[in-house]
Amino acid sequence: MDRVAETTLTSIGIVLHILYMLMILLIKAVLPLFLSSILIFLLPFYLLLYNNRDGFNDGVEHIANSLLVMGMIITILSLIAVFIIAKKPKFASTILFFTTLIALFNMNWISGLLWLISAIMLLSRKPKDIKKRQYALQQEKQQTIDRLQ
Repeated sequence: MDRVAETTLTSIGIVLHILYMLMILLIKAVLPLFLSSILIFLLPFYLLLYNNRDGFNDGVEHIANSLLVMGMIITILSLIAVFIIAKKPKFASTILFFTTLIALFNMNWISGLLWLISAIMLLSRKPKDIKKRQYALQQEKQQTIDRLQ
C-alpha cells in the first residue's frame, strides 16, 4: 500500500533532525570561543565555586556530545522506519513512537511531533486489500465477457 503521507512526514522529520544536529555541531565549535570571552568575567565566580577552570568548557562539550550520539541513534531508527513503512506499518509505527520519545529527550520537538503524527497515521489507517479488489474486478470482467458471448 502506498503510504505517501507517512513517508513524507517521516522524511521531513529526518531532514529537520539532521539540520538540528548540524546546528549542535556549529554551537559546539563556536561556543568555546564565545565562552572564552565571557569566561574572563565569570571565571572568578566559577573558581570560587568549583576550583576547576577546565570544568566550565567540559560540561558544554559533554552535553553536545551526548546530544549528537542520541541524534545519530534517532536518525538511524527513523531511517529504518522509513524503509519498512510499506512492508510492516505497525512495526514502523512502533519504531517511530520510540524515536519520538528519544527525540523529546534530545530537545528536538518539531521532528518528534512529525514522527508522532506519522506513527499515529500508520496505526490508524487500515490497509486496502488490493489483491481482493483486483480479483473481484477480474471476476466482473470475466462475467461480463461470458454474458456477451
